[in-house]
Amino acid sequence: MGPTKRQLQYYEERKKHPSIKATARAMQVNYTSVRTALKACESYGLPSLCERSHPHSPIGHQVGKVTTHVDYRNNPDGEVVEEWVRSNPNEVSTEYLAEYLATRLPINNLDIPPVENCNEALMLEWPVFDAHHGMLAWAKETGNDYDHKISRHLQIAAGKILFSSFGAVKRAVIILGGDNQTADNRDGTTEKSGNVLDTDTRFPKMAWCSYEAAVSCIEIAEHFAEEVHVIVLSGNHDYHSAIHLTIQLHAHFRNSEKVVIDISPEKHRFYVWGNTVFMATHGDTPEKRIAPFAMQQVIRRGLARDVDVERVMVRMGHLHKRGRKTPDMLTEEDGVIVERFPTLAAQEAYSIEGAYTSCRATSAVLWHNRRGKYGGREITIGEILERFPLEGSGA
Repeated sequence: MGPTKRQLQYYEERKKHPSIKATARAMQVNYTSVRTALKACESYGLPSLCERSHPHSPIGHQVGKVTTHVDYRNNPDGEVVEEWVRSNPNEVSTEYLAEYLATRLPINNLDIPPVENCNEALMLEWPVFDAHHGMLAWAKETGNDYDHKISRHLQIAAGKILFSSFGAVKRAVIILGGDNQTADNRDGTTEKSGNVLDTDTRFPKMAWCSYEAAVSCIEIAEHFAEEVHVIVLSGNHDYHSAIHLTIQLHAHFRNSEKVVIDISPEKHRFYVWGNTVFMATHGDTPEKRIAPFAMQQVIRRGLARDVDVERVMVRMGHLHKRGRKTPDMLTEEDGVIVERFPTLAAQEAYSIEGAYTSCRATSAVLWHNRRGKYGGREITIGEILERFPLEGSGA
């Protein structure tokens, strides 16, 4: 016993077409006839040609049952109007999982050699301030194009360049320093001032963009560092979405032995490397209060209790430009240094109309656990687009 000639004819024809529906259309028969024949062939041991997987099925699942609504009333050959797909758990191989994840996760291929000889004394710090994923800028109006595709490309490309520049380190700290998304709601307005923002896409796509860019950069850092610490700050543009991004990243890397997501809801975050204490904050807090606050918190939190602290470094963005200063009446030798970092984001119409200036760059700083600052690297928009061109980008 085996499949009939007619069933085998359906089976062979199905190999020539991308779907059962396309096969039925080519053979001028109804959908149910083809699917029934394919199921019969499968029962006799032939490889299944039924559509048992689905591009949005959860990993490790397959389509177990499909309920089909076929319209015979208006089409004698039977036209498929709707389908209800049910998925079931499925035993899958490791190779299949790897192939599946490569198509689903925001992983970006990085052609680099294996990293060896990690220097246990080094920490690489990458402050990523004011990415403004989802912001819209039109070159004819502002001088540069910018949208969520450009912002994602720039952030990931910058991560590839910076981490490749330093090699293996003990720890990497990535600061997603606020205003990661340009809008925090579907209205496209800022929460406190109600300013109308220029956005290039729908809010859900904006949220996906910031998530994908963050995950890709963290995965790059994993390749170079034995441990990766990630801080997500909220800015004046993204208070709510920053909280959600923290939760998303914590869920994504919850089983990772290398990645730690700081889940604190505090506006100002602290971390320590050797004899240096760091405070990261978005930078919209009045600057004159930042240095005294940082010193106060170092004492209150006991951060200097077991460490001979030589310096306190405050990391900020917000103004879209670089800057470095010490509190009034003090010098760098007194221990508190406030440093602002630039952004890769372009200027939108609001900034141009207000005559604000901006420096389009990003930088990473290398720290030694005893000797302090050990090196650094700043890359500009020009270098990024030269090494990783973006077709159609006017940025």
